[in-house]
Amino acid sequence: MTPRAGVVVVRAVGEIDLLTAIAWRRTLRASASIAGSPNPPVPLTASSSGPPGTAGRGPRRVVCDLSAVTFLGATGLGVLVDLTAHAATCGVELCLVTEDRGPVWRLLCLSGLDRCIVIHPHLDQAVSSPISGESALSRAAS
Repeated sequence: MTPRAGVVVVRAVGEIDLLTAIAWRRTLRASASIAGSPNPPVPLTASSSGPPGTAGRGPRRVVCDLSAVTFLGATGLGVLVDLTAHAATCGVELCLVTEDRGPVWRLLCLSGLDRCIVIHPHLDQAVSSPISGESALSRAAS
């Protein structure tokens, strides 16, 4: 994967359940807050894309890589619902990465999260796709 200005990647490994969800929620919320911050901790290139009027505001997308997740429990789904709302509040686009037709993907589809969060089968696609500036909540409303 080639790094890209405007994108923060967070990778989860193993099981996301009642025991691990608290730390995972904290990490994801912090990533979305940093991504939407007007003063990012690292300088960005002038070519970073984002919604109009957000030049220099930092990353505009959080990619949550779930490709190495072996179990996603109900608490983990709750974390993703919370993250969807938090990312929208921060003005950040949210994408997920998970194996196409795998168990995590099926759970996301059954829960309806696939209708409000963009899901990519490969990390490279999630990082390199154009940043729309559309939040998951606005996507779900349309």
